Amino acid sequence: MTDMRSADSLWPAADVWIKKPHVVNKRLCGVTETEYRDVDTAELIQVLSPLLGTSIKIADISVFLHTDIVDKKHETAGRWCVGVRTIIPKVNKTGECLYKEVIIKDIVGHAVTFIPFEETDVGQVTVKSSNIYQIQLQLKPEEWMLSLHALTPEQWCSDGVAYPKLSWLCTKLLPKLSRWALESKTSEFKSTLSLIPVEKYSILYQQLKEKYKELVKVRAVFLNFFHSLNLDCGSHLSTVRMHICVRNECVRTVSRKVWDLPTCTYT
Repeated sequence: MTDMRSADSLWPAADVWIKKPHVVNKRLCGVTETEYRDVDTAELIQVLSPLLGTSIKIADISVFLHTDIVDKKHETAGRWCVGVRTIIPKVNKTGECLYKEVIIKDIVGHAVTFIPFEETDVGQVTVKSSNIYQIQLQLKPEEWMLSLHALTPEQWCSDGVAYPKLSWLCTKLLPKLSRWALESKTSEFKSTLSLIPVEKYSILYQQLKEKYKELVKVRAVFLNFFHSLNLDCGSHLSTVRMHICVRNECVRTVSRKVWDLPTCTYT
């Protein structure tokens, strides 16, 4: 992209995906987050080592994060910003399993890395090392671009919800991040979803979906019936009005304006 922006434009764009992933991924309700804290490289390794365990070598993730890049200014102030988010799907097919991600912002490298892991209700943690990825802002003299890198793209595992396809991240997410980076605007108002606990919203959503799923199916049948009837009526009907009640839910259709037009008579 030739429209040059400051490297800081990455962070407002990334924060939309971090804090409001449901804006892009419609299968999510939202996320909850821990408090983020600034750490240096040594502290970052200390945070990651217990989490990664034996699932992935700390040396491999260090190379992926480019921890070898030394910047004394940022190392003193905190080169890395680290936090954890919990992803809340609209429908949780795994029951008590929680989808979580360690979010690592690299202030020097203009990159944000996502390390996903799952946590059971008894605290057992499983790192999804196959789905570790990074979004990076690459700066050039006259242009900039966003790129996405996966640690092990050949092992990527997708469920279409908490773990989107790698191709989806590249073709759907990156263009939106680029647009948000260009706009580089932050809203002064909270979203309506942020006004209520997202966990309660998710539970209520699933309860209502289960309770009314049969009614939705019934209404869909009648709506399809109306659509078919409309096709068969033609333009010679002066008016068609129907009123059908299903489980105290009423669906009504009215005549179209075209039905009231005068018809042509041929002699």
